[in-house]
Amino acid sequence: MPYCPKCGIEVDYGILKCPLCSFDIPEVPPKQEILSNEVELKNYYSELKMLKSKRRKFNKKIVFILILLITAGAVFNNAMQDLFVNGELTFSFYILSSFALFIVCMISLFGLIKGWKNNLIILFISTALFILTIDLWSGGIDWYWNIGLPIVILSYGLLFLSVLLLRKLKPGKLYGLSIILFISSIFLILLEVILDSYFGAINLRWSIQALIPNGSFALLCIAGRQLVNHDFFKKLKRYLHF
Repeated sequence: MPYCPKCGIEVDYGILKCPLCSFDIPEVPPKQEILSNEVELKNYYSELKMLKSKRRKFNKKIVFILILLITAGAVFNNAMQDLFVNGELTFSFYILSSFALFIVCMISLFGLIKGWKNNLIILFISTALFILTIDLWSGGIDWYWNIGLPIVILSYGLLFLSVLLLRKLKPGKLYGLSIILFISSIFLILLEVILDSYFGAINLRWSIQALIPNGSFALLCIAGRQLVNHDFFKKLKRYLHF
């Protein structure tokens, strides 16, 4: 219902003079017309948002294609130089393997693979094949089964565990950072085990040294989140912008 701008009394639609103070009341459209205009406005903004989303996806595809074309041109140039200088492809095999892995990473980065699990699986397979080709171009499979593949399995296994825990628990940024630090410490220890078992005896030197600062900082994050007053922590979050 419209109101008189002078005395504030509520009047009916279509009333041009206030019955109380005789003040001229500007014409107000009926409520149904106002609601209709609001619906049209919402539909307009919804269509505009949809158009922006389509435009963003189109621009993303254009950028993706341009990056691939530029990179493919650089790879082709290196292959031609290798062929002309050496009479055959030598170091270009390594570049081609890297380019294949780069394509998969770009596909994942640009969101062309749906689902984080699918992304991890495809990246895991691509990385494992990339490591295998690097060993093959070196003249045979010397270290792939003993060191290359175990490191790839370890890396993506712990990455999968990290993402799964963060998505399931939703611990917040400090607790999430603590989880990442603990898992990264486990990764360093297992990585040194793999490397030491391949090159010699297992010592666990640098991984244990890395565990001390990582574990200390993780425990500090947990303790700080527990001890700090909730209101103070909110202010601190706003001040530090996290």
